[in-house]
Order: sequence, then structure tokens, then C-alpha cells
Amino acid sequence: MRPPRSGLGRLSCALVVAGLALSLGGGSAFGAPKTFGQADAAWHKGELEQAMALYEKALEQGGLEPAEVVLAYSRIGTVQGALGDENAALSAFRTAAMLDPAFELPADAGPVAKKLHARARAEAEKNDEYLSLSLSVPEEVPARQPFSVVVVMPPNPAALVNEVVLSIDDGSGKPWKQKLEAAPELTFEVPGKVAVSGARLVLVARALDGRKNAWAVAEAKVTVEGAPVPAAGSMVDEEEKTPFEEPAARPRSPKQDQGGFFSGSTPWILGGAAAAVVTGVVLFFALQPTDDVRVGAPSWQR
Repeated sequence: MRPPRSGLGRLSCALVVAGLALSLGGGSAFGAPKTFGQADAAWHKGELEQAMALYEKALEQGGLEPAEVVLAYSRIGTVQGALGDENAALSAFRTAAMLDPAFELPADAGPVAKKLHARARAEAEKNDEYLSLSLSVPEEVPARQPFSVVVVMPPNPAALVNEVVLSIDDGSGKPWKQKLEAAPELTFEVPGKVAVSGARLVLVARALDGRKNAWAVAEAKVTVEGAPVPAAGSMVDEEEKTPFEEPAARPRSPKQDQGGFFSGSTPWILGGAAAAVVTGVVLFFALQPTDDVRVGAPSWQR
């Protein structure tokens, strides 16, 4: 049987007046899905039951980051505890503790929620069952050679994960990706084309549930041997460039070296003009028709 609404009302008023929120890095993550943002807004307005429904919807829609998943489950559990649904609240807190054993509740979350929160954290610490990912990868790999990446996570929490996605970015903005079905230990075989010479590879492994919510994330970096490959359109090596060759200078005549009138270009211009005149006169008289017309001669001679 649910407790009187006054209990939930007191929690709502306390959260609004004090501006309290879970201490998970300052609230929701940047760029959170729309429904998650709506849930966060409703929570801070004190509309707790509406916020709980929106957090559940956001988890169902998927695409949340680990901090958002923890925040959603912890706030869902807080409202469920205030409503007297202890089993549901404990289940939500256990899930949050599995992802973040240090998650906290608002100071005025209520005695039931606080008791269940402490129990969930104690169980997680006792069983040492936190969901985490670890990457085993060489610090340096040969260029254009395949290599392996091993992803390990605890056996029991691994049962909550559907798949693990590995993405590798060489800085080009087009990462290589591969996904494998979840297991305590996974081996990703990375093809040689990913190991671009001189690249600094950033590897990110993400453990996803059935709705593509990320429950854990791990990152590593790998250096590829060799010199960086020039990008398309970059300048060629200096050794490959052909030097520009200046045309050979025209040899100077002795008179040009002596200076005076013949050292400039004027005498050569005048000489060329005179030669052109003489040639024109010769051609004029040579092409004049004659009075001697012979029968049988070509027509152009008549």
C-alpha cells in the first residue's frame, strides 16, 4: 500500500527549495537525448513522478552515456522509495551501484531511499561486482600490420551487456568500428589498413545494453610506427621538385661590348627595316607580267 502523498510532496519541496541533485559530475551529460533532458527538467521542478516516468522512457529509447544511466536509475529508485515501492527502489539502486559504486542520493531523499541506497552500495562492495572494461593492446604497432585488442569485463555484470563496440580513430574523422556479442573476454582483430604509418590511434570500447545505452566505456591509445603519411593534396617532397630553368642568354657581339651606337638595339632595328624594303622591291619587279604571251603556256603566264 502506498504511503500518503505528503511524503513525496515533502521530498519534492525539499529538492526544489534546496536545488539538490545527485552528485554525478554536475548533473546530466552534455548533449543528452531529448527525453532525458525533459526528465531532468521535471526533476528540478519537483515533478518527481513525471520525472521518473521520463527517465524510464529515456532508458527505453536508448542512446544514454554511463553517467546518464546511473543518474536515471538512482533518481527512479529515489522516487520509488518515497512511494513505498522498496523492491523496485532496491533493484534500481543495485543497478546504479553496479555501474558506479560511489553514486549518491540527495540529502533529503527520505529515510527509505537512504536505507536502500546504503544496502545496494554495501552489496556491490561486498561482492566486488562492478561493471568495468579493460583494454589490452600494444603501445606501438608496425605500420600496415594487423593487431589484436582484448576487452575484459567481470563475468556477472557482463550478463547485463548485449554487445561491445570497439571504435578506432586515426584523426581522419572516419573511425573503424567492430562489434562483438558480450562475453567476459573478447578479442577484436584489427586489419592492417587501420594502422596508418605514423598515426596516433585512439581506441574506445563501449559496453551497450539492448537499447544501445552505454553502461561502461574504456579508452586506450596506440602509436603506429613510421613517418606520417602526407594527406591528399599535400606538397611533394623537395627532392621531387624540378627546378625552374632560366633561358640561356644570347651572346653579345664585340661591338655591343665596345659600347657606342652599335652597342644598343637601334642599328639592328634599322638594318632589319632596310632589308625588308629591298626584299619588297625585288619581289615587285619579279612578279610583274610580261608582254610576251606564248601559246601553250600556263594560264598564269598569259
